[in-house]
Amino acid sequence: MGAAGAGLDNVVEVGVLLADPADFSGMNDEYGTWFPVSPRLATRQNSVPWFLESSSPFA
Repeated sequence: MGAAGAGLDNVVEVGVLLADPADFSGMNDEYGTWFPVSPRLATRQNSVPWFLESSSPFA
């Protein structure tokens, strides 16, 4: 991103796959340090055990 002149402020959407839902709290804490104002939505998908999606304000 830096080489392209972009930074974390330019991120529109993030998807995280977790194999173990027990890891959600720690991952959510770390995620919040990088994206403190982005809303997060946790959903369980049939194809993956656990999925964390950061909602895009541009959707």
